[in-house]
Amino acid sequence: MKSLRIMIGLVVAATALALAAVPAWASKEKPKIPTGNFIASVSGGTITPATPAIAKSTEGEISKLTFGGIPGLECKGASSVSKVEEEVSPNLNMELSFKSCKFPRHIGIFTGGGTLKFKEPLHLQLHANGSVKIMTIGLDETEVHVGGFKCKITIPAQEIPLSAESKEGEFEAVEYSTEKETVEGSKLKKFPRGFFELLEVEFVKMKSLAFVYKPEEGGREAKHCGYTKDEEGQFNPETGLVEGKWAFEADLEEIKIKNGSIGFEPPV
Repeated sequence: MKSLRIMIGLVVAATALALAAVPAWASKEKPKIPTGNFIASVSGGTITPATPAIAKSTEGEISKLTFGGIPGLECKGASSVSKVEEEVSPNLNMELSFKSCKFPRHIGIFTGGGTLKFKEPLHLQLHANGSVKIMTIGLDETEVHVGGFKCKITIPAQEIPLSAESKEGEFEAVEYSTEKETVEGSKLKKFPRGFFELLEVEFVKMKSLAFVYKPEEGGREAKHCGYTKDEEGQFNPETGLVEGKWAFEADLEEIKIKNGSIGFEPPV
């Protein structure tokens, strides 16, 4: 039985443009574009790095997931956990988990199930300007296991979209909204405004994300860890790694803080 091989293909490398250096006194700093803030609070207390709040959601849906050309990938859902250390911030750290991701695998007349698992949650830093940074986990990267594929696949740190690394502005990788839930009776003691807020996050253009792995010698003929040239990635002879692409779209609803409130305040 042949091992599953991720389809890997040719991508065009971006060429960086070098900018001529100019004296500091001659340059004019461009005004920063207001992009909004994440707003959080807890009843009867304050949110600080020493006393953080935890914002969670189990109401996530993965509407699309592609990974190195694997056909038919589907996930049952998603969940998130965020450690909130500031009451007002343009950034929100999040651990995003994908639930039970599978794909069909055909063997003769039978169909068996293959799985795709993230060893750790995907560590993200969401920015109010609509960009996202994928962060490393400690000294290692996010590791992904693909059923039937024997290579160690990792997801390196990266900014989405890539242009967010070099310029300011508003981007469309992720969108935010706030839902208000009213309270009555005894709950008004905790929420005197008569409501609390829940954050909603929509990942809409998480495209051309990177993953890498070290293949066996032999290319597509390798028994356990080969690759084939395709539009989903390429082999980099300088690093000795296959550089693949993946993407996803997801909705996270009802992100909430216990006995607290979290939402997004857009720029005025």
